[in-house]
Amino acid sequence: MISAMLIKLTENDKRIIFVLLAVLILLLVLIAYIGYLVTVVMKWQGKKINNYVTDAVVNGVIANEKDFKRYAKKKNLLVFYHQARIPALILLIGIIFFIVASSIVGYKNPFDQHTGFATLFFIWDFSTIITKPESGVGILLNWPALINTPHFTADAWVSYVFIPIVLVGGIWYLLTVQAFIARFLQINKLGQKIFTEQIENFTYQGQGQQVPPPSDNNSPEQ
Repeated sequence: MISAMLIKLTENDKRIIFVLLAVLILLLVLIAYIGYLVTVVMKWQGKKINNYVTDAVVNGVIANEKDFKRYAKKKNLLVFYHQARIPALILLIGIIFFIVASSIVGYKNPFDQHTGFATLFFIWDFSTIITKPESGVGILLNWPALINTPHFTADAWVSYVFIPIVLVGGIWYLLTVQAFIARFLQINKLGQKIFTEQIENFTYQGQGQQVPPPSDNNSPEQ
């Protein structure tokens, strides 16, 4: 069945199938790499919570796992608030700019292919694809028509300013959210590690010294 269908394919069809398979493989590799990178970054971000709670544990301010988690989560929320202020402000500035500029020039769609940010990209019209049925399988007869090539236009100046601002603020904000989640997950692991015998990886900031497990008996032995 498959061999018979391949015989019927033209050289152009085979090239198209080869290109599509190559693109699919590249996408899968890219997704896998991004997933691995996100995992590594989250581990690195999560370990930063150690720096925020070490002094409290060493000085005996925290005596049990419940207090540790409560303290660490408050600290994590405070860190998130400080880190998220700037990207949130950037997003707010971008939105205000777009609203004001749009009301002045009558701008509506920042992604429009004629007067929006899409003018900077190649755009194909996939509705122009022609196919023919071959044993129940649609075979491409042509590439989609290219309807836009990258170019600048004065009519799209609002989107040229608005989209980069939103992208910077949005990506920055997402990174702070990711860091917040990573620290939150690390808090649960760290709480169990500190208040059990498995504390060998918890070190005092700047000295590389192991933090002894907190003791309920705070009175000196002598």
